[in-house]
Amino acid sequence: MTPLFSLYPRAPFMLLLLMAVACADKGPAEEACDGDQVTEEDDDCIPLTEADQDGDGASIADGDCDDNDPALNLDDADDDGHSTCDGDCDDNNNTLDLADADRDGFSTCDSDCDDDDASLSPADIDGDGFSTCDGDCDDSFAWFTPVDADGDGLSTCDNDCDDSDAALNHNDADGDGYSTCDDDCDDDDASTYPGAAEKESAFLCQTDADLDGWGEANPKSTAEAGLDCDDTDGAKNFDDADGDGFSSCANDCDDTNDAVEPADIDGDGYSTCDDDCDDNDATLNLDDADADGLSSCSGDCNDDFDWLNLNDVDGDGYSTCDDDCDDYDETMNLEDNDADGFSTCDGDCNDDDVTATPFNNCFTPF
Repeated sequence: MTPLFSLYPRAPFMLLLLMAVACADKGPAEEACDGDQVTEEDDDCIPLTEADQDGDGASIADGDCDDNDPALNLDDADDDGHSTCDGDCDDNNNTLDLADADRDGFSTCDSDCDDDDASLSPADIDGDGFSTCDGDCDDSFAWFTPVDADGDGLSTCDNDCDDSDAALNHNDADGDGYSTCDDDCDDDDASTYPGAAEKESAFLCQTDADLDGWGEANPKSTAEAGLDCDDTDGAKNFDDADGDGFSSCANDCDDTNDAVEPADIDGDGYSTCDDDCDDNDATLNLDDADADGLSSCSGDCNDDFDWLNLNDVDGDGYSTCDDDCDDYDETMNLEDNDADGFSTCDGDCNDDDVTATPFNNCFTPF
């Protein structure tokens, strides 16, 4: 067989040339990156701090606070002036940021419910489990909370005076202006509340149904008993309008007239309220001792003798109390028609004749 080199005397030279070109294209041998470097796409080794390891567009050298977490980056997606690397808790919501606008120590990212009002914050100063952001109306006093413990619809923050007792609250059920927390002893009765009977007390819980200022003497509820003898009648009360020392509840029959009262001053058994015509004179009263139909107050001149009375039986204008000597004979009376100084009751036999008197011309001849 004929050798290749004899057929192609230049072949060895060409083979060596190709091998040389191949070695020239490989360049120098690749160096390994150390622990603080990373290989880029062009096979160059660069420091880790300059690499964007989490693919969020920024490296540590750029200020990426955590280059292993793409959620922490330098973006300000919600344009609130803060990035997640600044501490923005939600970079998709510009109402949540790190600013403490009201300087109460809390931002909206700290759950500040109103960052424009320093009185509202998530702090629980009094340790009652509620902050002002939770509705605590006074975070300096643990007694005040937004909880309605007794289920009456009101909490201590709603001024419930006793949140352990549903019967005590600030509801005014009867609309009288007072609640059970205001000491209304019957919140179902608008006429019962503290000071209702203002003429008796400005503080006691009493009933005044007739609005006369006096409390019901026998209240149906838990109200304090008052002095009103009839709380259905405003005219019956303990007022002494006429100043005579007696009220209508003390049987004053006319509390507008001080001359009329229930007292029996003269002790005759009758007062001016009984129509005693003179309560300072016991002889003038309403008795009809002689049963003649008339009393001394009616004008009976002698109530012990029924013959003496005010009746004018004969119609002559005079009664026996007027000294009519015969009230059954009209010709016998007290008139002195002839002006002789004598009447028929004086013995004038002819009261039309001045010459006839009991001493002249009136003798009966024998």
